[in-house]
Amino acid sequence: MMSLEPRVVPISVPTPFPVGPVNAYLIDGEPLTLVDAGPKTEVAWDAMLAGLADYGRRIEDVGQIVLTHAHMDHYGLLRRVVAVCNAPVLAHPRAKLWLDDTPGEWARRGRYFSEFWARAGVPAERRLRMEQALSASVDYAESLMPGAVVRTVHDGDVVQMGGVPWRVLYTPGHAGSHISLYEPQSQQMIAGDHLLLKVSSNPLLEPPIGVQQRARSLVDYIASLKRVAEMDIRVAWGGHGPPVLNHRALIDERLAHHAERTEQVAGLLTGGPRTAYELTLDLFPQLPTSAVFLGLSEVVGHLDVLETQDRVREWESDDGLVRYELLIDSAEAVDGLE
Repeated sequence: MMSLEPRVVPISVPTPFPVGPVNAYLIDGEPLTLVDAGPKTEVAWDAMLAGLADYGRRIEDVGQIVLTHAHMDHYGLLRRVVAVCNAPVLAHPRAKLWLDDTPGEWARRGRYFSEFWARAGVPAERRLRMEQALSASVDYAESLMPGAVVRTVHDGDVVQMGGVPWRVLYTPGHAGSHISLYEPQSQQMIAGDHLLLKVSSNPLLEPPIGVQQRARSLVDYIASLKRVAEMDIRVAWGGHGPPVLNHRALIDERLAHHAERTEQVAGLLTGGPRTAYELTLDLFPQLPTSAVFLGLSEVVGHLDVLETQDRVREWESDDGLVRYELLIDSAEAVDGLE
C-alpha cells in the first residue's frame, strides 16, 4: 500500500524584525498540526487567522502545536492560539522553560548578558542601550496560561502529524531549544531556523542552564549541519523564506563560510590578545548598537571553534576583561570538530 504523503501548508506571518515574515506551517490531517506561530502582535494574529481561513481551517480546528524553538518570532502567539484551540504544545525541554515563564527567562537572560557583555569589553553606555533593547523584546512573547499542556520531545522521538509519523531531530545551534522534524517516506523536513535559504541562521549566544557551562552555539550548529547533510531530504521547510530544495549544497556553503570566518578571526589575533568586543569591531567596524549582540554571538562562536581546535585560549586579566590569545597560528591545525 502506498503511504500517504503529508501535506505541508505554509502560512506567512509578519514580524516587526529585520528578518521579515516567519513561516508557520499547517500539517493537514489527523491531528491537524500547527508548527510555530509568530510574534505577539495584532498584525501577526490577523495573518494567522487569514492563513488558516485560506485553507478552510480555523484556530479551533488545530489539534496540536509543535514549536521548533523558543524565539519570540516563533512562539509569541502561542498563548493566544492555545486559549482558543486548547491544543497541547510539543516542544524541547529548553523551550518549555520559556513557555512556562517567559518573564523569568528574559530576566535570567538579562542578568547573564549584562555580566557577559561587561567582561567582553562592551562600553557601559552601549551595554545600557543593549539591555534596554533586550527588555523591550519581552513585549513580543508571553508564557502559556496556567493549565496549558506542554509535552516535551527529545531527539529520536516520533510525533504524529498529518496522519503519519515524523521523527524529532534535536538540531541545536541557532537555539539551544531547536528541533527539526523529518518524514522519511516523503523526505520532507520541517527545519525551523536550522536551514534557511536566503538568510544566515545565526548561532546565538545563550545563558547556561543551572550549573552547566555556556553552550558553544556555533560548534553545536556545525555538528547539526553535518548530521543533517547525511540525510536524504527532498524539501526542507524553513522558518523564513522559501523552502530548501538542495540541502547539501546549502550546508556546504554554510560550512565553507564558517570555516573562512573562523580563519579571519584567528588572523585578527595575530597582533596579540583581544577581547570579544574588540574583535567584533575589527570584523564589523560600523556595527550599530542594535546589532552588537549578533556580532558578538558570531565572534564568540568562532572563538569557541578555535578553542575546540586548541588554537586559542581565553583568560581573565586584572581589569576583569576576558581576552583571547592565539596559540597556534596555522589554518592546518587539527579540526577539533571532526
